[in-house]
Amino acid sequence: MQVPVPMFFRQSSIRLLISAILCAGTAIAATPKTEVEYSGRVNVYGTHSKNHASRLTPNTYHSVWNEQILAADASLGMRMKRGNLALHGELLVKTHSKKDEDVRLNEAHGELSVGGSVFLNVGRRVLSYGQSQGLNPVDIFHNPRADNRALPALLAVGNREGVDMAGIEMLLANGGSLNLLTAHGAETRNGGGKNNISVIGYSGLGAGGSLEYSIMAAGGKRRGIGMSISSDFGTSAIFYLDAMFLEGRDRRSVMGISPAGNPLTGIRKTWGTSELATIGMRKLFADGIDLSLEYSHDSQGYSDGEWDILMTVAYASSPPVTAIQGRRLAMVGELLNHFSLRKNYGFARVGKEGIFEGEANA
Repeated sequence: MQVPVPMFFRQSSIRLLISAILCAGTAIAATPKTEVEYSGRVNVYGTHSKNHASRLTPNTYHSVWNEQILAADASLGMRMKRGNLALHGELLVKTHSKKDEDVRLNEAHGELSVGGSVFLNVGRRVLSYGQSQGLNPVDIFHNPRADNRALPALLAVGNREGVDMAGIEMLLANGGSLNLLTAHGAETRNGGGKNNISVIGYSGLGAGGSLEYSIMAAGGKRRGIGMSISSDFGTSAIFYLDAMFLEGRDRRSVMGISPAGNPLTGIRKTWGTSELATIGMRKLFADGIDLSLEYSHDSQGYSDGEWDILMTVAYASSPPVTAIQGRRLAMVGELLNHFSLRKNYGFARVGKEGIFEGEANA
């Protein structure tokens, strides 16, 4: 009995070779190619600051605030994408006229896309919430005191050192997004060391896309709830509100002045929550001038009465002639070691970006 031979095996060796080449070519074509993008920027800037003489600082010659700085930084970034996997890294080099060079890896993280609507991220990232440029209540992953105020707001954020984190973002059918992430080693706003933070947040659009909003719940040393709202006003202005409601905490309060002239302190019990909120607007004029105005309120700051007591003690002991006066000033300095000293702040920034600007892509 003759066993029938399948048609495929009765092809000539040449046709078999052609079929193999076509199959291999189809497989290669179906394999997503690797895309690589490079980016870079160079910032050159200078600052000049001077501390004016006052009763507290009658001699400002040796003040740390009197300085002229010329500095520059350069960054090189790379993004590599293959299929549903993307890798991103950025190296930052900073040089300073009064400091040694600083070389650091700002970002190094990977992103995996699942189904086009779920994104998994792990690694070192620079992630910032909110719109505020002065006191940003919802910018919980970074210490704003470390920002370079000589740079425009967006560049200052881009020059931050990233934080190690892992998270997942899910795009929803209604156009919103749900975020879950945990960060390790984020520096706290008050400079109290590193903090591990977990966040769940939701972002969405309203009013036909002219309104953006985000809500978040954060857990760490101090748990809290935050929100960020921004709305377009015409084509060149935006109004925004950033607010954070944190667990209340006990804080040293200034109660008065002792007969010896020292500040009397106590523990101020804070029950419930403490609030930090900023409301602001940003206006871009036709000639490229960018104006930002903000007002901030921090319930943890010193009241006007507490501030008057501190200044009374400080003025009475300045300049320090005796050891007692020196100790009084040291006590005042310890009480002033707080990120937001007062309850209310105003912030204004005027700038013009892109005067000397270039871009190169590879």
